[in-house]
Amino acid sequence: MKSRLPHVILAAVLCSGAARSVEPPRDGIHDDARAFGAQTRQVLAWEIVEASARAGCAFWVSVDSYNGSGRNIRRHARDLRRAWSGDADAVLLAYERSSNQLGFSFSPGLWEKHTPAALAVLVHEAGASMSRTDTSLEERLSGAVSVLLEGMRRLEEGRIRSARPLSIADRRLAVYFTPVLAAGALLFFAAGMIARRGPGMDTRESCFPEVQVGCRYGAPHGGGVVAVAAPRNGTHD
Repeated sequence: MKSRLPHVILAAVLCSGAARSVEPPRDGIHDDARAFGAQTRQVLAWEIVEASARAGCAFWVSVDSYNGSGRNIRRHARDLRRAWSGDADAVLLAYERSSNQLGFSFSPGLWEKHTPAALAVLVHEAGASMSRTDTSLEERLSGAVSVLLEGMRRLEEGRIRSARPLSIADRRLAVYFTPVLAAGALLFFAAGMIARRGPGMDTRESCFPEVQVGCRYGAPHGGGVVAVAAPRNGTHD
């Protein structure tokens, strides 16, 4: 066990060094596999800049033919995000062409801002774009990146909107609708009371049946049980 420890440490150092050896791309796209054309890459770079400003985090895209580190795609994405953004809020989408695997890495700050369920749904939607077989790799990758950018922008706008206090217009609307809701509740309560006090409700009477137990020596109630339902006050239930 002790002889394996130096090898494990060396492998971790080499993997970390491999992530740091890749310089952060200026446009946010590292395309070692040449999956994007010049025009598609330009459009995605513009979308990344706009989404970063509106979502409040950095976006990275890494496409490799083979990462060469022996790590799975999720760890590869995590190490690249840490090397390029550190502890700042960032999202990285990584794709390995040789294995056709897609991985995502979100910074800890984004897990605190948004719910894990919302981020999981976003990953599922982006992954669904890659599962299509009727389009090219460039179209599938650009579609997954666009879904990721739009989803993060939507989550951030929703978070800001929920944290924002009510505006004057919202308060006025609440003031107007509060008396209406209160009046409706009173009307429903009065209608329910009237329905309960309908005709015949005060005169009806429900009674338990009269039970007679025969006397027989031996086992208790051996003579059987006889129930007699007798009408009282002109009513019978």
